[in-house]
Amino acid sequence: MGIELGGWHYGRVFAGNNHDFAGRYDFDMDLLKIGGRIFGGIVVIFLWRAVMKPSLLRYLPPVYRFVDHWGLTLPRRYFLQSRDYKSVPPLRKDDNILPQAFEISAIMSRLRNPRKQASGQSNKPRREQVIPETFKERRVAWEEFEEARLAVSGGVDSMALASLCSENAQVINRQTPLVGFIVDHKLREGSTQEARNVAEELRRLRIEPRVLTLDWKHHGNPSTVEHLEHLARKLRFQAIGRACSEYGIESLLVAHHADDQAETVLMRIVGKYFGSGLRGIGCSRPIPECQGIYGVDQSGSPRLVKSREPETTNDAHEMLIEDGGVSVLRPLLSFTKEELTEYCKAAKVRWFEDRTNADPKFALRNTIRHLQKNDRLPVALRRKRLVAVAVRATKLEAEAESSAQDEYDRMGVSLD
Repeated sequence: MGIELGGWHYGRVFAGNNHDFAGRYDFDMDLLKIGGRIFGGIVVIFLWRAVMKPSLLRYLPPVYRFVDHWGLTLPRRYFLQSRDYKSVPPLRKDDNILPQAFEISAIMSRLRNPRKQASGQSNKPRREQVIPETFKERRVAWEEFEEARLAVSGGVDSMALASLCSENAQVINRQTPLVGFIVDHKLREGSTQEARNVAEELRRLRIEPRVLTLDWKHHGNPSTVEHLEHLARKLRFQAIGRACSEYGIESLLVAHHADDQAETVLMRIVGKYFGSGLRGIGCSRPIPECQGIYGVDQSGSPRLVKSREPETTNDAHEMLIEDGGVSVLRPLLSFTKEELTEYCKAAKVRWFEDRTNADPKFALRNTIRHLQKNDRLPVALRRKRLVAVAVRATKLEAEAESSAQDEYDRMGVSLD
């Protein structure tokens, strides 16, 4: 119908001008009219695709049943028996040759950005549907999470972690309540209200919130402090570390993801790190910025270790050493921020963006994040390649440590 409307008169113009026959119509067809008729034909095609065809598929079956009920007949060559035509038939392979109107924008976007187009994904489950299962498969064993707490900033990544932990806590019937630490940095107007909003969302996720407020009185006016980002990070981890020690917590979950990993590696490249310095963020490490805080920095849990005298004697004594402290676990390093955002949207989880994170002038990490987001870096310095560098550096360090341990064991040396 659309093709007929768009092209019939165009074809008749030449026949009409060359042959004088009865019933000929004279048309003054210029390019504007031709274009208008073709556009009208396209509109008809999309109207048929979006309205007429689905309507016919929906309402023809009862019409056929009505015809059969009254004993009337239909040309069976073209129509099924009504008893075999009880529902809307599935689309055939050629039914999607013409896109629907709302699909045009996405098609044009894929044409403009061909490298982002992934073939063969239409039959795969959406990533936000896969994240919960993948999270359960790749996380540290939940037995190690029994006393773990969450560090929640309110951003999309930490709220995704909170939702995933809440969901898994219900699956394993966790007895101890989940607790989320929220840090109010007091660096911008509205931070206190934002902390309250985050706490409210955590309660909705069945997580008990604990708001920790940073004290700047020993550091002067934050607006005049040099290296504010580093100092805020240090105070934040120290506040969380002390809270963990107060509650007797040894494991802290944080929501660092693949984008953070890439940013960290690039920052270390800028800082002229090499070798193991390019490992990036570890899945499990002692809590940073808490050196010297008893009970937080690898201390607080004394245990007895037997140390033997040289083999010439049978005497033995006990040596008291300390272990423990707080470990930071990062179960989301295999996910990108885009994937976590899609998960939060699908799970209807609220998050709260810090405006300073989007300011490329605020800190070096923000500048790198801005360049990564807008694809303004060479391919070798983009997320996928940088994450691969971190994985490679971690693997090489593990191999070196394993070789050193094997050599030590081969030598047969023991330490008293």
